Amino acid sequence: MADELVREGEGGRPCKSCENPDRVLWSNGRWKLTPIRPSANPVGLFLETVEHIDFEDFDDDMAAEYGVITRHLEAAIRAVASVGRVHIHRFADGAAHFHVWFQGRPARQLELYGWGNNLWTQVLTPLDADVVGANHDQVIAAFVQSFDD
Repeated sequence: MADELVREGEGGRPCKSCENPDRVLWSNGRWKLTPIRPSANPVGLFLETVEHIDFEDFDDDMAAEYGVITRHLEAAIRAVASVGRVHIHRFADGAAHFHVWFQGRPARQLELYGWGNNLWTQVLTPLDADVVGANHDQVIAAFVQSFDD
């Protein structure tokens, strides 16, 4: 849209996601999982399309695959002991990749319930990167295993 801001990966603007392939924790060629860093949540992941496409560009197969991946990923994140619930958000303004935020909200922290979690995680002290990294490793292993079950 002519009156919208140019996102990363559009109009010659560099794309941080494409420029950092070493951040990819999992990919199947059409989708990739990358970490949200830093994170005040026990788990913070982006599910992104590999290509610069948006939701309206999905065919039925891509839309169905998104649904299946989302279900498997949410279950893998929910299985982390320090996660209470999984918040799933889509904000389409930052990058030209379709991307969804998966945030495993800390268990039993009432002040982080609901939509406020997304705001608080922007100002709270991040959790130890090694702890979050270990949680991400657990999630990726469970996620991959879930397709083999």
